[in-house]
Amino acid sequence: MVQDLPDNITHAADEVRIDGSVADIVLYRGRIAAAVVEILATSRVSHEKASRFTVPWVELRAEDVLERPYWWVAVQDGLHPFTCPACAARAEERLAGLREIQARARVIAERQAFPLPPSPPYLYAPHTCWRCGSDMVAFHWPG
Repeated sequence: MVQDLPDNITHAADEVRIDGSVADIVLYRGRIAAAVVEILATSRVSHEKASRFTVPWVELRAEDVLERPYWWVAVQDGLHPFTCPACAARAEERLAGLREIQARARVIAERQAFPLPPSPPYLYAPHTCWRCGSDMVAFHWPG
């Protein structure tokens, strides 16, 4: 998964005490810490240290950063996924549409006394038979 860093980073500082630990690099948005970057040279960020961070954080292998400084591959992270409001609204509309479709399919299945399997990994939708015009349930297996 590709994850962007926080917007509006103004500067960075190294070896900064934050949240009871010393972070390798802290990215700032003005005077506010926006993210922590830990560089893995010998030992990974412990669960204890990771749980103390109150800002998003990412751990990178030192060799990876040296080889490709503009393409960071996380060893582990506590980045907060970002979805723009417009994309979130579209996703919610699609989910609402899917719920409506599956509700119509459940009505048909109940009318026909046909038990539906749990939705994941199946998707189901109402469908009209092309031959006789009867209502039926169509299944889709993603992938």
